[in-house]
Amino acid sequence: ARGTGSTPNTAFRTVWQSPTQTPFFPQIISPTTFNQTHKGSINFDYRFGVDDGPEFLGSKILSRFGANLLFTFGSGFNYTRWEGFGNSRIPLETLNASTTPWTYQLDARIDKSFSIGPLNMNVYLWVINVLNTQNIVGVFNTSGDAFDDGWLASPEGAQRYLGFKNQYGEEAAETYKQLYLADIYDPSFFGPPRQIRLGIKLEY
Repeated sequence: ARGTGSTPNTAFRTVWQSPTQTPFFPQIISPTTFNQTHKGSINFDYRFGVDDGPEFLGSKILSRFGANLLFTFGSGFNYTRWEGFGNSRIPLETLNASTTPWTYQLDARIDKSFSIGPLNMNVYLWVINVLNTQNIVGVFNTSGDAFDDGWLASPEGAQRYLGFKNQYGEEAAETYKQLYLADIYDPSFFGPPRQIRLGIKLEY
């Protein structure tokens, strides 16, 4: 996916800061922030039909039983590296030249269906992200990292950290650092953690 902008207001600042009365509109096509060059999935599904499967104690225990494995993967999304914080941003590369890491996820589900009068009941156990893979789907543009925006390594941030260390000691400075990183933590930068869902679906 390529274009002159990723959202309807992408060029707002460019137009607003145009040096003449005639607004300057972007003309160069670049990858969009939602561009994902590679994306795929592999799905394995096995099911037993009505009265199918081995017999145990006089009944077909695997009748209408099913199991499913879904493996999804994809390359990263595009973003632009820049330096500076707040409104003082200076790009370090062409627009959206960098990409976030690849992502991988394995989901599993088992279910069994029953008939109760006119109702069809499906009981399922669904595990999302079985391996609890930590997938990074977004990063700080200033660092390319999902946990640290790089401010503490900047001259201003390093001076602030050193000030805490000189005034209150190394332990206090480290506490300040951890509190800062916790404050900027953005859960939207990460894919879903492992989730286990037990449910019942009724059809009539």
